[in-house]
Amino acid sequence: LFDFCQIDESEWSVSRLLVNKWECAAKNASGELVVEPLYQVKAYLEPRNSLDLKCIKEGLASVKEEFSSNPPFFTSTAKPSNSGVTFEISAYDAHVGKLAWSDETGWENYDTGIACARYDEAIDVLLERCKYKLDKIVYVVGNDLMNFDTRTGTTTAGTPQDNDSRYHKVFRLVLKLIVRQIEKLRQIAPVHVIFVGGNHDNLAVSSLGYCVEIAYQSVDGVTVDSNPCPHKYWHSGVNLVMFEHGDKGKTKNKPLLLAVERPELWAKSTHREVHQGHLHTRQTDEVMGVVCRRIPALCPPDFYHSSNDYVGNLMGAQGFLWHDEDGLIGTVEYYVNRSNLHGEEER
Repeated sequence: LFDFCQIDESEWSVSRLLVNKWECAAKNASGELVVEPLYQVKAYLEPRNSLDLKCIKEGLASVKEEFSSNPPFFTSTAKPSNSGVTFEISAYDAHVGKLAWSDETGWENYDTGIACARYDEAIDVLLERCKYKLDKIVYVVGNDLMNFDTRTGTTTAGTPQDNDSRYHKVFRLVLKLIVRQIEKLRQIAPVHVIFVGGNHDNLAVSSLGYCVEIAYQSVDGVTVDSNPCPHKYWHSGVNLVMFEHGDKGKTKNKPLLLAVERPELWAKSTHREVHQGHLHTRQTDEVMGVVCRRIPALCPPDFYHSSNDYVGNLMGAQGFLWHDEDGLIGTVEYYVNRSNLHGEEER
């Protein structure tokens, strides 16, 4: 039916299908009664509002072509320092691909180029301010790293967004951005990369995770957790951290969630935390000894946020220093320079 009607399956999906058959009697030219079978195939269509398999394949093919002509440069990974310290890098809610115009929002300008430059700067500053020798780096990727998840410019659930670029272009830029950070980090210590999907980019983060996992499958010193599960866990020594985007569930239930999902790690740990994004603000709650942290966002308000008064929060990223025996021994902060707070200069 799709072939006959020339319908693009990447744009439309079938919500309801009707296929039936019946007999119809009629006289032929000789006056004889003849019974003929009749058939009907009817499809009810709806526009696709999420990333489909064809779109994913096109995106991966584009990435393959890009990396074959300009492959990332893999060098040897630094060895653990035996310090017992792991550095967690959490740069959340960068929303690469978002478009924010200062005249419309009253706040900073923002586009894909600004987003990538800011993300690079955040990682560089966190590393510069970390003065410890490290055994490992935990690099958390995702949490609305991309602003949209479909070719039509919507979130995973289909909510339209203000975007300044095309899906495949942003996907390629973000993949190269991630690889650039991994290459930077593994010159310091072995890296464990954890992919956490957001409500804006859940499918894109899964695809990005698969790409990175394939790229580094034969590289010593880099491990990748690209599992699509919404809750990711890291454990070392007395420390247990759960990573999730934070758009679902209640804070008061998080300690029980940790204990139920990872009972063996719960029993081994004494310093337990949950790290979330989503709300674009810093928050810290402690519930029965489990610290629940909201990591700040790297992006400024767009028109939707400005219209609903979701403005004014400090933008930035955070790093956490975990010691295998002493728990959390320090935090490292990165704040976005707000000298161009209300877009006095055009970018």
